[in-house]
Amino acid sequence: MDAARSIEVVYDGGQHCTARQASGRKAVAMDAPAPCGGKGEEFSPDELVAAGLGGCTLLAMGMAAQRRKVDLTGTRVQVTVRMACGSSQRVDAIEIEVRLPRALPTEDRRALEQAAGGCPLTPSFHPDIPVTVDFKYPEP
Repeated sequence: MDAARSIEVVYDGGQHCTARQASGRKAVAMDAPAPCGGKGEEFSPDELVAAGLGGCTLLAMGMAAQRRKVDLTGTRVQVTVRMACGSSQRVDAIEIEVRLPRALPTEDRRALEQAAGGCPLTPSFHPDIPVTVDFKYPEP
């Protein structure tokens, strides 16, 4: 099975791009961040990397939660992409924080934490780019 997907990105001028699904149904606008000479009004490429990782983590957990009949509604993921500054900007580290809406039994916690590691984007980063995941559970 080929899981390849394509997206087309067009430079619109003024440090602004538009990415469109191959189907043409959905589009996302991007700007260079303000510190890099852009308007900073739309998502930046590194913010889209963060959004992709956050969504991937939640969807992987969602599949496991569905199998276990656990409701993850309200679960939030905050992803911080740390950029190295200097002559060559690049992603330096990624921090993922998963905040669940309620306390869960230990066996469900383990299963969901393991499932979060199943996001196929996470291991795609070079080993020099640490990706850490921290789980926060509310106090009972």
